[in-house]
Amino acid sequence: MGLRWDYDGSSKEFGGFSLCQLAFPSSGATFGLKWCMVANMKNRQLKWMAALFTLVTATLLPLTGAATLKVGDPAPKLDPGKWVQGEPVKEFQKGNAYIVEFWATWCPPCRASIPHLNEVYLKYKDKGLVVIGQDCSETDQSRVAPFVKQMGDKMTYRVALDDKQGQMAKTWLKAAGQTGIPSAFLVDTKGVIAWIG
Repeated sequence: MGLRWDYDGSSKEFGGFSLCQLAFPSSGATFGLKWCMVANMKNRQLKWMAALFTLVTATLLPLTGAATLKVGDPAPKLDPGKWVQGEPVKEFQKGNAYIVEFWATWCPPCRASIPHLNEVYLKYKDKGLVVIGQDCSETDQSRVAPFVKQMGDKMTYRVALDDKQGQMAKTWLKAAGQTGIPSAFLVDTKGVIAWIG
């Protein structure tokens, strides 16, 4: 009696019989043993795939990195490529709170949030709130100014374009681990990130 491979890839015998032989007696041995061979092969493939997945995940996870910009951190520098509307903001002024919202003209949730963000701006601008609509990931930046003009009184806050390298998106969105837009950052009156979402 030779050894036979059972379903888990090991060769075990029980009283001279493999687990496959015990599970599939001679009356259905052809199908049963072939099934065991296929199951064994699939099981080995699954083990290799799981090992490969674990290896790839363990290798790539450090590359994605954890968010380096978190609530409680000083806000990154404002460095947009161009201001489309409103007075440029060169740095955060103590005593003012800021909302920096990343958006794009092609993004339906962004377009839907603009009037609501404008309402917040109008309600609190006299108390020191500055809202910056930071356009990013735009396929054609020439669409932004006409879009802002078309929005009219529904978008009266400051609007800026990212530079060609996407510097604002890198130092804000990517650094905070944000993968989608709209995405907003609330900067408190001390220049510290108070909320990200």
